[in-house]
Amino acid sequence: MRATGFVLPVGNGGVGKTSLARVLLEFSRDQDRYEALIETKVTKNLEFEFVPIPWEENGKHFRVMAQILVPPGQKIMKKKQQGRSYEQVIDIYRFHIRRVDVVLLVYSILQEDSWRDIHYWVKEVSDLVHDHTQYILLGTHLDSVEQRTVIWEDIARERRELMTLLREVEPSWEGSCELLEVSNRTGQNIDRLRELLAEGILKAGQYI
Repeated sequence: MRATGFVLPVGNGGVGKTSLARVLLEFSRDQDRYEALIETKVTKNLEFEFVPIPWEENGKHFRVMAQILVPPGQKIMKKKQQGRSYEQVIDIYRFHIRRVDVVLLVYSILQEDSWRDIHYWVKEVSDLVHDHTQYILLGTHLDSVEQRTVIWEDIARERRELMTLLREVEPSWEGSCELLEVSNRTGQNIDRLRELLAEGILKAGQYI
């Protein structure tokens, strides 16, 4: 059974959103029967990446396709700025975004400002989500864990606050918010992220 879902990584600039999408794609290319899984060569549609993920649930076999758009982490400002902001890019592609099934709230464990801005990004995506959208609170740069400034205890507490905020923003929301930390450099926990993406897409589409 096929299931396609839209994945939107949001977060400040420099947290690793773009390299995360590339690493996910490279890990997919390493999987057995890659082209058989997607039945075509991977291509880009606009700026989207397509990441295939095989999944089995209760004896059912799914071919999950994660469609990923990586918007910039630059916030819109009144002053003249270089490059496009998140809002400008989303406005350009809004027609192509039917609904967001999985939101990756990306921060760097080395950058406290990226962590403090998570609530900002939750509100920014609020007009793109639906009642079953799944969230993943995703820390990057796990390969530099000894230098971390965002501690795990704060992350666990933030998850509880985020769940409250998400229900305030969308009272009918019935999704979940998972926690994970990864390294784009070493690939640590990327397999687990792929699993969470597949499961999130299937839950958002109410396949499971």
